[in-house]
Amino acid sequence: MSLRWRLTLYYGVLCALILLLGNFALFLALRSSLHQSLDTSLQEAAQLAMTQLDDDNGKTQIETPTERLQAQLPGATTLTVFDAKGQHLDRFGTLQILSKLEIGFQTIEDIRIYTQAIPKGGWIQAARSQIETINSLTNAAQGLLISIPIVLCLGLIAGYIISDRALRPVDAVTRLALSIATSGKSDWRVPQTNGNDEMARLTQTVNAMLEKLEHTIERERAFALAAAHELRTPLTVLRGRTSLTLERTRTPQEYQNALRELEETATDLNTTIESLLALARSYQPIQLQKLSLSDLVFDTVESLQHMAATKSIGFELNLEPSQIKADPSSLRIAIYNLLENAIKYGQPDGHIWVSLESNILSIADDGNGIAATDLERLQQPFQRGTNLQSIAGSGLGLALVAAVVSNHRAALKFGQAKQGGLRIEITFEAMV
Repeated sequence: MSLRWRLTLYYGVLCALILLLGNFALFLALRSSLHQSLDTSLQEAAQLAMTQLDDDNGKTQIETPTERLQAQLPGATTLTVFDAKGQHLDRFGTLQILSKLEIGFQTIEDIRIYTQAIPKGGWIQAARSQIETINSLTNAAQGLLISIPIVLCLGLIAGYIISDRALRPVDAVTRLALSIATSGKSDWRVPQTNGNDEMARLTQTVNAMLEKLEHTIERERAFALAAAHELRTPLTVLRGRTSLTLERTRTPQEYQNALRELEETATDLNTTIESLLALARSYQPIQLQKLSLSDLVFDTVESLQHMAATKSIGFELNLEPSQIKADPSSLRIAIYNLLENAIKYGQPDGHIWVSLESNILSIADDGNGIAATDLERLQQPFQRGTNLQSIAGSGLGLALVAAVVSNHRAALKFGQAKQGGLRIEITFEAMV
């Protein structure tokens, strides 16, 4: 059964319960009102008769002519007068009733009786048939019972129409998902629903998800193409050098030289593959834990001292104690890449400035920097600066850093250092 029909049935059951309870309450209120009206009319008739009593000559009776009194009495009311001993003295009306002389209301079969004491002795009874009240209640009950299925049917139709209109955006999302799954096209979008209700937010969320999915797919496609291109070059070199070496018999020294070249190429290829693996892992969910960012930065700097010494580059550190929540492994790789780039592209006999203040990590060098037009592009895999082509590298460093920073919900900012080189700032969220 479809969701539309389930919602309609739920709505119908709820509507039926409300109708039954509402009609039952209405019937009870109507019955109470009619009975109260009947009792009030009997009290009024007894009071009216009391004003018309004549007890001259010791005989209590109704003195008003029949026509006048009948015009004043509500409905077909019978009035009966009794003396102090309970003997019948006078009657107006046609109902023949036998009832106890008890003050108040009583019901005998379908007759309602009201008895009131006469101040000078005796009683007066007002009686009236309940047939009219019963007939009115019967007609009302029949009308209510007939109206229930009619109103329920109309309610079911209205409920289905409302459910259909409400679920149309869901149908649109379903059709779109099926179309994307069938065609593989991720650039389609759900028609936007107007307003700010749940369905409007659903279409907005789905479109935002598709937008991000399309971006991710395009990024992965570009990454795969670039990776294939970058890996093909060293593999081609390996095959070419191997084939050239095997063309003829060579001296041991020539074999050694060829093997060294193959080793260098294989090392570069291994470095590229390791960077690719690190970049792939950086997109995976991370396990955050409390760590000292200052200690992590200091340890990373220490691990690069030997590399910096080959270019006579010195580090100047200003590290304030800082506690953050991060993934130590991926964050260490990102900081390592930034420091390695600063060493690689910095000036010989230069300096690298590393500071940590208020959860803001800053790394600056005195190299040639990066053109402002290249900064956005260099955060993509296998992209290198136009003025850095002569220096060996795979073009994965800044892409890896950008991915790790994004995964940590931190902010990455590029700028020009006052020493002339590149300045990179990473602002981490304060630990709560």
